[in-house]
Amino acid sequence: MKNIDDLRYLARLLDSRFQLPFGFRVGLDGILGLIPGIGDFVTNSLSLYIILRAAFIGCGPTLILKMSMNVLLENLADTIPVFGNFFDFFWKSNLKNLEIIEEYLAAPQKALWKSRALAITIIMGLATILGLMVFTAISLLIWSWQMIQSFL
Repeated sequence: MKNIDDLRYLARLLDSRFQLPFGFRVGLDGILGLIPGIGDFVTNSLSLYIILRAAFIGCGPTLILKMSMNVLLENLADTIPVFGNFFDFFWKSNLKNLEIIEEYLAAPQKALWKSRALAITIIMGLATILGLMVFTAISLLIWSWQMIQSFL
């Protein structure tokens, strides 16, 4: 098994290094995220390092995509003032990504299959939504056309 102790340390440092009262854990990701501009740049760079290492370890494209989506979701939340800063303390994308890497190293085929199944499910869901949107748009056009003709 490949040595990923440095990734474990980094993920924990970013997401759960410090313990607060009542057992709640926070990391540098949430703390540095409070510093405008530079904080998110630093933590995103470190998150990207974890993803790049996963690629070098051999995680497939679907696993890398899943890891990237974890970080992207965190960054999208960061665009919302105040909420984004608190979201960083709860959404621990680096620990989630570490879990993906560890699962891959323990059982590569199973991890890839689960990731592909998730990707297929998401694609099918998006295709269904797109189909419903097209159906609704066409139905509205037909209804509008019929309403216009009834007035003429």
